[in-house]
Amino acid sequence: TKNDALSNSLYNWQRDSTTHFNYYYESNSICANYVDSAKANMEKGYSELLEFLGIKDYRSKLNLFMIDSREKMKKIIGMETNGIAKVEDNTVYSIFNTSVKTYGKHEFCHVITCNEWGMYKEIWLSEGLAVNSDNRWWGFELHSLANYLYARGKLIPIKEIITNFYKHESIVTYPECGSFVKYIKEK
Repeated sequence: TKNDALSNSLYNWQRDSTTHFNYYYESNSICANYVDSAKANMEKGYSELLEFLGIKDYRSKLNLFMIDSREKMKKIIGMETNGIAKVEDNTVYSIFNTSVKTYGKHEFCHVITCNEWGMYKEIWLSEGLAVNSDNRWWGFELHSLANYLYARGKLIPIKEIITNFYKHESIVTYPECGSFVKYIKEK
């Protein structure tokens, strides 16, 4: 939890905040260089995300832990990842370093939707909505990427993704579900 991370004496967390976010980072890490840009990006993305979701106001302040490596992420949360949402305490843990800066809305989409609408039973829908909230996957526009995957015979039948989401490569399932949810939302 957020409190577990903050109370861990191995880390000297610094705190900054904006209207809708608390930012936690180590002052001696590269993350400190990205706090100001994170503040600007996250506040801008917040209003865009609420509008995208059709939510007028979110009642809780959001927390962002800015972590400089996947190895450190594993030490803090127990798994190696670029970003993860912990919906129970409105917290996202994300990587910020010279090659990865997770400014997107994806993880906060999970936090807000799960707290406002309840936990998803369908992982493909949760991930599809979160990917669609950014309208990009690794820098590529969703429908363009889905068309690229389709042209190369890489798309997976939706029924298969619904029943076996984690048995397939995330490089396909995430943008495919994002594009599918975007298509539904456009209709």
